[in-house]
Amino acid sequence: MSSLAGMSFAMTPQAGYANITVSYYGGPAKVPVEVLNFNGVVVASGSGPHLNVSLPYGKYYVQVPNYIGPGSTGNFTIYYERSVAFNLTSPYMNVPVSLTAFPTYGINVTFSGIPNGAVVQFQTQDGFVFNQSKVFTKTYTFQLPIKVPFYAVLNYAGTNSTYLEDLSSSTATLTISPITATFYGYPNVNSGTVVAIDPVAPYNYTVSHFTNGSFAIYAPATDIILVESPGYQPYVFKSAKNGASITLTKDVSNVYYNYSISQNLQTMYQNITFQLNNGTAFPNYFPNSSVGSLYWQMKLDGITTAALQKYFYGLAQNYTSRTFLVNGVYYNITGAPTVKVYSTDNSVLAYVNATYRNISSVSGLSSVNIYVYGTQNTPGSIQYNFNLTYHNNSLAVSSSNVPLISSYRYVKISPLSANTMVNLKFSPVQKPVISNNTYTLFWKNMVSKNYILNNNASNAYYVVPLNQTVYINASTAYFNPVTNSNDYTRANFTWTINGTTEYGYNVSYKFYDRTNSVSVRVMSPSGGVAYSNFTVVGLSNTTPLTAFKFSASLNGKAIGVSQQYYSANNTYFISLSVPQSASVSYSLYGTSLKVSSYSVFLMYSWHFPGQTFIGQNVSYAFQHPSIAPGYLNQYAYANVTSEVGNTTHVIMHVYVNDTTPPSATFFMTYNGTYIKNPIAGKTIVISANNTTDPYYPFSQLRFQWKIEYVNGTVAQPSSTTFTNITSMNMSYLVIQFNTVNSMIVSLNVTNPSGISGYYNKTVSMIVQSPRLVVNSIYSPKAAYQGSSAKVYVNVSNLGTVNAYDVNITLYVNGKVVGSTTVSEIKAGKSYNATVTWVPPTSGKISLYATAEVGNEPSAFVKAGALTQEVSVNPPAYRTPLIVVSVIVVLVIIVYVYYRLRSGGGKSTQQKTTQPKTELPKQQKKK
Repeated sequence: MSSLAGMSFAMTPQAGYANITVSYYGGPAKVPVEVLNFNGVVVASGSGPHLNVSLPYGKYYVQVPNYIGPGSTGNFTIYYERSVAFNLTSPYMNVPVSLTAFPTYGINVTFSGIPNGAVVQFQTQDGFVFNQSKVFTKTYTFQLPIKVPFYAVLNYAGTNSTYLEDLSSSTATLTISPITATFYGYPNVNSGTVVAIDPVAPYNYTVSHFTNGSFAIYAPATDIILVESPGYQPYVFKSAKNGASITLTKDVSNVYYNYSISQNLQTMYQNITFQLNNGTAFPNYFPNSSVGSLYWQMKLDGITTAALQKYFYGLAQNYTSRTFLVNGVYYNITGAPTVKVYSTDNSVLAYVNATYRNISSVSGLSSVNIYVYGTQNTPGSIQYNFNLTYHNNSLAVSSSNVPLISSYRYVKISPLSANTMVNLKFSPVQKPVISNNTYTLFWKNMVSKNYILNNNASNAYYVVPLNQTVYINASTAYFNPVTNSNDYTRANFTWTINGTTEYGYNVSYKFYDRTNSVSVRVMSPSGGVAYSNFTVVGLSNTTPLTAFKFSASLNGKAIGVSQQYYSANNTYFISLSVPQSASVSYSLYGTSLKVSSYSVFLMYSWHFPGQTFIGQNVSYAFQHPSIAPGYLNQYAYANVTSEVGNTTHVIMHVYVNDTTPPSATFFMTYNGTYIKNPIAGKTIVISANNTTDPYYPFSQLRFQWKIEYVNGTVAQPSSTTFTNITSMNMSYLVIQFNTVNSMIVSLNVTNPSGISGYYNKTVSMIVQSPRLVVNSIYSPKAAYQGSSAKVYVNVSNLGTVNAYDVNITLYVNGKVVGSTTVSEIKAGKSYNATVTWVPPTSGKISLYATAEVGNEPSAFVKAGALTQEVSVNPPAYRTPLIVVSVIVVLVIIVYVYYRLRSGGGKSTQQKTTQPKTELPKQQKKK
């Protein structure tokens, strides 16, 4: 058993090869070829003369379209359309296709009377265009057939001239020119045919095609003209109507195929009812079907009652292997069909009845296959109606490959546009599903689709407006489990509303009561029955809200509001103040309208200046304060609209507080000239006259100036910072900067609303005078306290003006100890000045040097000064005395040592006389 695991016992469909060979009188034909199944689906394609395709066993047909291509003689050949059916039941099958074809020859065609050019078409009699070209007044050579009729259609200036040609030999010629139409008109269809019939036997006729909603043909004035278009009844046209509009009317002839199978499925009864109107000719069977009119077809073909009997007798096939099967089993006819025909010169009514018996027993209805003909246009239309009756109340059609009108016991197949094998599957009958809470409602001026008050499938509540027509649609509440589809259009609905009965899946009703009970009974096309019950609550459009709540907040903090309600017009009046340009949140959360303990849907619409919002909560920022000209108190609106249309109005009276700061700015001038930076040591004016406020005049603004160091510390007026000549709270500031360092000028402008605007600028000082800077102090040799000494002082002029009579002064502890004057130091240059001074003390002394000139700002002197530490020796006259003192001390030490050595070794002291020693004389420093 394990060796069989995974094996499939499903049978693989058998397949075979169809060898399609296409030929014509001249041999093999190289033409396009398509293979279609009986549902009209292309399953293979290629080209002749040979096409070998692999196909599953089944029924197919080969389709070769009209075609012009190479022929055996080297000339182009016109191949006529052909269809050949075949049933593939073996591994290999030959399918020969023999085509009707005509060779073409080079025929000279001369055109005249067309100076502006025209378009010529050459067509077969069934409308296949095999050649087309633009032509002028000259002779052309065209490939045209001989010994077979064809049309030459010349379109000149929007008018078609149609010629029926039949060339006798390859040397024949043609002459074509526009003709004055005998008959011309404007049908209400875009395209069709015009048939010109000679009223005298043998009733010869020609068929011309027209497009673009107009026709023009040349024919004898005595001809009978029929204007035709597929699906329309032929129109008899006379020359007296030339240039007139022609109204073609729809024409439908019906053919009914009725199948009925017995309860035991052994017997099948077929009834065919054939009804032809004058606008519909017999398709294909009788020769002159192209004439369009049944009257003229019968007249031209001489159709007799016997011919009609034969035609209808042939509609009942001997067996139904290709047309009707039950559970895959077909039926054989049990006897000759009965045919009854009733005809006039322009109508035919026929009945065909036949009885069939299946070829093997069938139990349990599961499927039915019916071959259905599609609607044919001749040019009127034959509509085929196929119906099936079966006798089993517990079964219904569960699936179909085509639309059905009904599917239970009496199956009606919708008319189809093409021939199709219809496949019907049967399943047990089940009750349809119908949900109480999924009906679709509609009424005029509907607000939304939120009319369901609860989502309870067993006890649904809907809200609708009172005294207004409401449409209730059950299509969205219904489902058929048998067909697994929403086939509501084929179901039967019966409604009971407050004792009134309505029918159909879509009904209308005007509710006058507050509470209304609705019951629905539905029978599906599969025979199942289900019931639905729900409640409809009617609400007046003047019903007030159950609760109204309005709130406003900014950054999560509530904004105080006041409100008043006016019942006369159902309006709330709200007053509040908000800041300008701030996104304030407005909410109607908590507002409600309740009915039968359920909340009715409310829609919220807000209208602010320039913007509209939808929703319960919105945000908006007012851009203009109420103080702005033309604004004052501003208004916004909100509407709360219920599902049934009653509206509560909310009017907001909003005072908008100014939050827009003034646009602070300033500029600087010196002696009336604009400057970008201050001039150190000079009086300048800093003006805020260009400051503006969008809502207040300049005169109502308040100003405050501030001078800061670059680190942000506020500077106070001083000889080293600045001197303000005017107050610091005016619209301008007269000031002198006493420094060369950069400073920050800060302006604060405040409007009457208390909103301030700021402007800050870092300014760098401009020097327009000498600027002397002491770079270094150097002592060339040792200095002595109290003695005159020299130092070198290096001074640079960093200003823009030469310095004259420069005073260089030395200070020790604030006292002048030396000075000198330099006649000139040029701008940008340095000078080493020699200054004589007398050090007042010795040791490390801080020497402070300044360089100044009369036209240099005093602040520059301090800024350019230098303090440097120098070493000073003690006074020079004290040095020789110190040397003598040291020598004396040394002599004394030596003498004492000598005395100790000379007398210290004896026990008896003796008095000894010492030699007198002189000290050398001190030499004076010469």
